[in-house]
Amino acid sequence: MEFVQGLDPSKLVLAGTVLSFVIAPFTAPTYNLPIFLFGTYAQENTEAVASLQTFTGLVGGSLLWDIIWMSRNDQNGFIKLLTILLFFVKVAMLRFVELAHKC
Repeated sequence: MEFVQGLDPSKLVLAGTVLSFVIAPFTAPTYNLPIFLFGTYAQENTEAVASLQTFTGLVGGSLLWDIIWMSRNDQNGFIKLLTILLFFVKVAMLRFVELAHKC
């Protein structure tokens, strides 16, 4: 838990955006890049509390879609590794939000 608390949410969003961009030209979920681009915008806009909540909901919903997508589609080994890393970035982001709400 302490590891997740020490993470910077802006760096998590940036990591998710970069990973989504890197895997976009390959066989990968197409919805990740738009979600993380929206998250980058929402994070930069200081008055966008509703947008951040929407982004969090999109990330949470996309976790389920990631599992379904990975079970139904084949990927190259390296791209699959990056997709799994992106999945864990999303989990860390949601865990960070959960811990932030407890404080």
